[in-house]
Amino acid sequence: MATFGTIGYADNQFWLEVPPYVAMRLKGVIPRIRTAASKRITLSVSPVACADLRWFMQRYPLKMVDGAKDKLADGQRQFRKAQADVLNVLSGKLKPKPVNLGLKSRDYQITGIEIMRRRRAVLLTDEMGLGKTLQGLGVVADAAAQPAVVVVKPDLARQWLNQVSLVLPGATTHHIKVKKLYTLPPAQVYVIAYTVLESWAGTLGEFANTVIFDEMQQLRHAATGKYAGATRLCQDIAARNGWRLGLTGSPVYNYGGEIFNILELLEPGALGSYEEFSREWCSGHSSNGQLIVDQPNALGQYLYNQGLMVGRTRQQVAIELPPRTKMVEVVDADIGARMLAVNDTLQVARSVLRGATFMERGQAARELDWKLRQATGVAKAPIVAEYAKLFLEKGEPVIIFGWHREFWSILEHELKSYAPVFYTGTESPSQKAEHARMFMAGEAKVMCISLRSSEGMDGLQAVCQTVIHGELDWSPKVHEQGFTRVYRPGQEKACLELFIVANGGSDPVVAEVNGLKRAQADGITRPDGQDSPLSTEGIGRIKRLAVEYLRQHGQHAEDYEVTEEGALPDQVDQRGPSPSIVIGSPDSSNM
Repeated sequence: MATFGTIGYADNQFWLEVPPYVAMRLKGVIPRIRTAASKRITLSVSPVACADLRWFMQRYPLKMVDGAKDKLADGQRQFRKAQADVLNVLSGKLKPKPVNLGLKSRDYQITGIEIMRRRRAVLLTDEMGLGKTLQGLGVVADAAAQPAVVVVKPDLARQWLNQVSLVLPGATTHHIKVKKLYTLPPAQVYVIAYTVLESWAGTLGEFANTVIFDEMQQLRHAATGKYAGATRLCQDIAARNGWRLGLTGSPVYNYGGEIFNILELLEPGALGSYEEFSREWCSGHSSNGQLIVDQPNALGQYLYNQGLMVGRTRQQVAIELPPRTKMVEVVDADIGARMLAVNDTLQVARSVLRGATFMERGQAARELDWKLRQATGVAKAPIVAEYAKLFLEKGEPVIIFGWHREFWSILEHELKSYAPVFYTGTESPSQKAEHARMFMAGEAKVMCISLRSSEGMDGLQAVCQTVIHGELDWSPKVHEQGFTRVYRPGQEKACLELFIVANGGSDPVVAEVNGLKRAQADGITRPDGQDSPLSTEGIGRIKRLAVEYLRQHGQHAEDYEVTEEGALPDQVDQRGPSPSIVIGSPDSSNM
């Protein structure tokens, strides 16, 4: 048989040497291949890559050397099995294995358990309230999946231990609380926080057969110690063909490229290398260097088709919720009066736009973001308290979301007659648990929750229908996740989501800048809708804050040079969110 070149295998890569016209055809079929590649083309090994290459070789047969034949055949078998397993389960051709759990499970949950059991590396992105915890533990019900490691946010460890006792009655558990190693007692389920995972990853990897990452968006950034620990643990478990499961309703907080880091943990190489993923799915980078997915819906559909991600909405599983109302109240707030040194802040804003060096502009960006958003929150706090009183005076419980300590201090003073309880970054896990208990028991009528501390909380839907967003985060998913702690199965009353937006300070920019992010997040995790138009806005969000602040003080940004080179860091102190919110008319597809 005539061949059109050669394919070989080395160092977990295929290499191809083909004539230029064949190379052109190959690059058109497999977009993750580097366009500039000429003499030797390389492609990371994965089941998808193997399937694509075998398909291409039906038209252009290649001479196979250096183990390429066996590697291609094995990868293609894995691809076909994974795809068939998922499709057959979803279509009903494969009946899910009965699962004996302590809690009653719905049909869609049994289906999710079966897909994860067969696929072994899955990101479960069901909407909040559809029972991701139950499904993850449903896999662990199989003795072959034990012992299991559940990785959680520190304040959710106790909740998970309780869930294990309910879902897997009689299962033995152990909570790893400290970084220092010690001899672990035998257990079927080990619960450990992300903050101590790196120290224990090697030890747990020696014997664990399953890892479940709760609120897996915690691992969306690769350059962290917890990511390194998660990588080592996943590698060890994968070597035994164990289960690597991720649970989150919001895997994408900011930009679509975050999904690469998450899936690279669960199934290394599933999306190719970082560079290959960028070439195949992304249109470029944001102002702070994050990858922007060109067609989020297409990527989401691809991930579902490959069984790498499973996610259902309430509508899809026929769970109806009462009506919800989203309202935006634009209020007058004297931001300037809350800035101790307006002139200094103006200088910071100028430095963001025309700083002499990248380092100078980056430092100015972080300072402006922190100062202006804090001042905006503090200026709004008394107003937020007055809105809360409107509901509290009628005996209606209220949840208030924010994140600055100064904001909380004002609310504590303004609402002292209502004895508010707090669930923020200041309280210990036991204090948080007690405050949550008090609110759900009706002993407290107002609960103040940090925007990024509500992940994993359950039970609020039974006692509250009103949520006030007193401060704005740059990520719309953060606000969505907060509200769905109330608006989820078990909620029986109509719900109100109220955004208090100042007409000055940072709010106008933060509220408006999120069109791009909403498109990225919802397109990937809920790919059934139409692709949202992506903004081509080049100026970074902090630059926009600077422009807006100068405008509010009678100065024109045109007086300052605004350049596109050198992306400005957007992230502020880890105690504070990294900006985001979309506000507008209710859209049930995004809830």
